[in-house]
Amino acid sequence: YGDIVRVSLGGQCMTYLFGPDAVKLFFSASDDQIGFRQAIPSPSSQCCCCDINMTCNPGRPATEHFTGRVFGLPSHLFFPHHTALLQGLRAQLTPAKLPSHGHALLSSMKLESDRADLMCSIKDILFQAAVESVFGSAFLQWHGTAQLQKAFFAFEKGFELAASPVPHFFQPSFCKARQTLLQAFRVSWAAGHFGDTVVGQLLQEVPELHGIAPHVLLALLWASLANTIPATFWALAFLLLPDNQEHKQQILLALQSTRFPDTHTSVPDAQAQQEKSHNGRFSAAVGDSEAVAAGLAAAAPGFDAATHPNVPPASEAATSETAAPALDMQTAAPDGRGNDSLVAGACDRSSLLAGCVAEAVRVRAPGVAVRMATCDLAMPSASGQSVHISKGDMLAVSPYESHHDPRFFQPWPARFDPNRGGLQCLGSSLHEVPGISGIAGLVFGGGRYRCPGRFFAEMEVALTVAFFLTHFKMQLVSCQDSHGQPGSAQAIDHTKQHKPMGSAFPESGDPHGLLPQAETRRQVGIRWPKAPCEIIFKRLQ
Repeated sequence: YGDIVRVSLGGQCMTYLFGPDAVKLFFSASDDQIGFRQAIPSPSSQCCCCDINMTCNPGRPATEHFTGRVFGLPSHLFFPHHTALLQGLRAQLTPAKLPSHGHALLSSMKLESDRADLMCSIKDILFQAAVESVFGSAFLQWHGTAQLQKAFFAFEKGFELAASPVPHFFQPSFCKARQTLLQAFRVSWAAGHFGDTVVGQLLQEVPELHGIAPHVLLALLWASLANTIPATFWALAFLLLPDNQEHKQQILLALQSTRFPDTHTSVPDAQAQQEKSHNGRFSAAVGDSEAVAAGLAAAAPGFDAATHPNVPPASEAATSETAAPALDMQTAAPDGRGNDSLVAGACDRSSLLAGCVAEAVRVRAPGVAVRMATCDLAMPSASGQSVHISKGDMLAVSPYESHHDPRFFQPWPARFDPNRGGLQCLGSSLHEVPGISGIAGLVFGGGRYRCPGRFFAEMEVALTVAFFLTHFKMQLVSCQDSHGQPGSAQAIDHTKQHKPMGSAFPESGDPHGLLPQAETRRQVGIRWPKAPCEIIFKRLQ
């Protein structure tokens, strides 16, 4: 049907929407038109969602397959309270609270290796920092960071297959990892380890979920890391490319001059003003994917775009072969000024750093976002005619495809450009949907179901990138010439390049193929790299 494609597979019909007007309806329709589920079934109609080997009822909405099969969340207990959960999360992670969260994250960040795979380094840093910040240090100390980290990444690796109808009996690694994490949450919940942490306060505000607290905590753990980690990888990896050295230098210079507002404006007040401002690159933070929207009803709006970054221009002396002076975190420790600069820079959604984060997730966007028609619909198409959608039909959009469509992003949608103007569809009012008019476009949804932790996650990604840039001089191994010196895009050892492997847009953001390809078989969430990305680290202090 033109830019509306209907696919039938295994008895399940899925209608993909590619036109701007159809995508707008997908994100802006009310729940009585398009939602995550038709109705909350009675308990008697539920399958045993806590059974690790549970089977999939073909009649259940896809979102309930996800929450039930992956996290073990019974729909009749979870969905009636998901709105309260979202409201509680937003209250815990407002922009006014970002500086304190940022300092907590930064205090847990450390990297020991001098030469490592970039993704592994980011995993190590973010797991420790994010879990300690959100779940508390007692949880990590009691169960051991290494054991929890190993279980989480085994769980994350298998979650997409686990959401499918494939019996869990054939997925022993996933089942073992999930059981390990659930048991850890049960023990810590009973022992009161979460106390005044973000998740502890959240669950205290929704006492109806106490009976399934370990499963809710598992969903929150996945939501807090599964997209933040690959988003951080791509944002940092793109900045290490020779073509993007000017962006990196501008970010380093900006971080040195960034401070929180003066004493006439308190940090919370300034953050609240920034949240209301339409001049920043973001109206919200990089956060959790449509999978979280399915699991926590937490899709996220995108970002407000600004045409020009609020950063000083790079000096003529700042070239791709010289790093801007790093912030001296050690000498700044007594008064916290070095830390304040990083945290303030990470909280600034009008900065070039914020634009780079948004552009990175735009070009490595999720493959699919899913909803369900809750009534019969007339879906607009590019032909001018409407396509009939029946109640109960599954609807999908592909942020990854749309972000490479010139109708959504101009010019050159496959180019990494953190200064681009954001999503603009001529002849369509798609950009008016709250949250999706900015650089990150459709990545995190729009309208009512937005990620409750996106402000925190935007800051978290930007802060981790800033930490790496200011603490280490980094060199992509594939970006060195035969003498071990930094090379240019025209002088690359092509034997070390990551060759395109069938991706629909293999050159997207990386025209010279210096980075690993994104895992295109993965449809939920920000794409992970399919191969290692080796980096040489040189500590700057």
